[in-house]
Amino acid sequence: MKTRIIRISPGSLAALLGVGYFVAGCLMTVMTFLGACTGLTLEIKGPLSFSGSSSSLATVLLYPFFLALMGIVSGLITAWIFNFAVGFTKGLLIYTRDECGLHPG
Repeated sequence: MKTRIIRISPGSLAALLGVGYFVAGCLMTVMTFLGACTGLTLEIKGPLSFSGSSSSLATVLLYPFFLALMGIVSGLITAWIFNFAVGFTKGLLIYTRDECGLHPG
């Protein structure tokens, strides 16, 4: 079965990427704290990179929110670029396989 995507909702993609980036930021924050507990310095490498001692605790705790904001912005930009490019193409063609032999709609 073929499906053609001809438009992406910017708000929907922004929310999806915002949540995904937030979860990734939370995981990185937990790993940073675990590293700090072993005596390592706090260091995060990624879209927003910083390092320092435990005095940057507030920055580390805010990191997931910074990443979520970046996810929202990148989701909006990506959807707008996609929607603009679709005007010059036929959209994005996705091939799917119907496991049950039933076709919706």
